[in-house]
Amino acid sequence: MSRHSIPSHVSLLTTLLLAGAAFHALAADSAKGTLKMTSEGKPVSEEITHVYYITGPDSFAPEQTTRRLIFATTDTTAAIAACADARCAMSSIGNGITVELEAETPMARWWAHIRPTQQSGMGNRSIVSLTTDTPERVAGTLKIDSLGVKATITFDAELAKAFGPSP
Repeated sequence: MSRHSIPSHVSLLTTLLLAGAAFHALAADSAKGTLKMTSEGKPVSEEITHVYYITGPDSFAPEQTTRRLIFATTDTTAAIAACADARCAMSSIGNGITVELEAETPMARWWAHIRPTQQSGMGNRSIVSLTTDTPERVAGTLKIDSLGVKATITFDAELAKAFGPSP
């Protein structure tokens, strides 16, 4: 080995560290709370441990960009990374809840899912109380108590993915 060559283990470590930093940009950020609802006539509950903050075309007004918080019970980083549009990202969570914050109104749409039951609703945007609210990061508390769905979740999330208009 010459005096100027880098040992292979240092090069490999550097590569892994850089890859980890790039992957973190799409990693699930912190969420802590519980989603409760009734499924098949029985009360069910799931612990929410992951949150993803994404942006993309509004579900009902595609010319507008909407922010979404995707709360999940499991790490769905890879599934969201593979998605070409926001609808795919929202459907990849398995058990959890998605909140869509409308850009032009004080409303918030939400979809809660604990297999095999899905419940959705619309409420005042105050169901999400943000302590940090920037284009790159959101943090705060989600509180829903509507239509048999109860959720209280604290979260802190960096923008995981910005989706463009659907093809």
